[in-house]
Amino acid sequence: MTGIIRIIFLMQRFTGGLKNKNKGTIVLRNICKLVFLILLSVVVLNCNEKNEIDKTLPKSSEALKNKEIVDNLSENNDYHAVKEKLNEWNIEFVSKYHSTGKYNSIAVDGNNKIHISCYDSAVKSLIYITYRSGEWKNYTIDGKNKDEDIGMYNQIAVDKENNVHISYFDRTNKKLKYAKITGDTVKIDVVDKTDKDYIFNSLFVDDDGYANIAYYFYNGNDQERRIKYANNKLGNWHNIIVSDDMSSCRGVSISQDNNGYLHITYETSVEIHYITNKSGDWREDIILKWGDYSATQYFEGFQHSSKVDSKGFMHIIYTEGEFGLYHFTNEKGRWGKTLLYIVNSEYLTHNLYKTDFVLDKYDKLHISFLYKIDDEDETKYNPKKVGVGYATNKTGKWQVEQIEEIGLASNECSIAIDKEGYVHICYNDEPKKGKDFKYATNRPVSMAKIVDSTIVNDNIFLLAKK
Repeated sequence: MTGIIRIIFLMQRFTGGLKNKNKGTIVLRNICKLVFLILLSVVVLNCNEKNEIDKTLPKSSEALKNKEIVDNLSENNDYHAVKEKLNEWNIEFVSKYHSTGKYNSIAVDGNNKIHISCYDSAVKSLIYITYRSGEWKNYTIDGKNKDEDIGMYNQIAVDKENNVHISYFDRTNKKLKYAKITGDTVKIDVVDKTDKDYIFNSLFVDDDGYANIAYYFYNGNDQERRIKYANNKLGNWHNIIVSDDMSSCRGVSISQDNNGYLHITYETSVEIHYITNKSGDWREDIILKWGDYSATQYFEGFQHSSKVDSKGFMHIIYTEGEFGLYHFTNEKGRWGKTLLYIVNSEYLTHNLYKTDFVLDKYDKLHISFLYKIDDEDETKYNPKKVGVGYATNKTGKWQVEQIEEIGLASNECSIAIDKEGYVHICYNDEPKKGKDFKYATNRPVSMAKIVDSTIVNDNIFLLAKK
């Protein structure tokens, strides 16, 4: 402000001095005044822009107590409709069992081998699927007894040694479990126990090969609702509370940045919360609030997914009211969202299902999602099919395409990326005559899109130890 006053003073002296000159100096005096006004406008605009940016930065909050809302002032209202195919997709069945494919998760190891975990709703077991001896093989990892219900909310990851890690919920015994597949052996641990029927969880494996899990813990007896974090770095599982005193949770996601700090997001029926320890202590903020939707408009759980990129910026993919697919990020110094896809019909509800995404080595996003395809007559609710969608910004701009149309009841998909940058997506197709679990990739057939697994024992499930 002092600088602005000094500029005004000097300009007044200069232009005032010109008054005593001949009339030919009037033009020069007017030019000086114009320059002064331009300089003053630039200074004021810069100050206002800085203040607006400061308003959108996360405010400090005391972890586990005060949860501040970070306003989102940046929004791109342009959306991208699903287009024709931009890639040549190779699609095949990974299982023809009509009950396989729910709660699916996919990973690709350093040798481009495919690893899939899922839940079989008929036998109520955790299933591991991989490609071996020229075909897809299905192995039961946990839940071999008829009276057990094991394998919901599973997540899969692979480490640098290509070992497989799976987290999942044992509904029969109310336990959060973890399985590690090394070669042809399986070891199963209990991570935590609750008395409720579900534990949403998210898994990643760090550079040292240790498993890290964030999960929603709900103990119905004393109404404890908490977000907890667990790892097995000390040999046994170590659990801590990173957030408590919440009303609900519909999904949780965890990732780690290049400095080893953790980034956890979870959603309620109306908000997305962000928890991190990058400042040394755990800190929690409410970074996004939904619109004026009632909780009944949301499909239960897993409507968002989050990752941190190589520069430490957060990326969140979520659906809002099941009508829009959004990318939400703080990569420009403030939180902002971009609408990627929208369902145009006002007569549809629950149009967008579970979404998933990965970041490639250039920090570009690759997203899989499912959406309902409306009847041609948009005056009534009459969806006919579900579309499998793929979105990416790898070219510098967002592109969205449809991979294929599948059965109406389909509602699960997941995505992974290999070291060459090709994507691998699995999803359950539910035609009228039954379900089929599918796999799609844009990796050319000539590049050996499916690599044989190193699993050497087809009876791997017999080796599982609880």
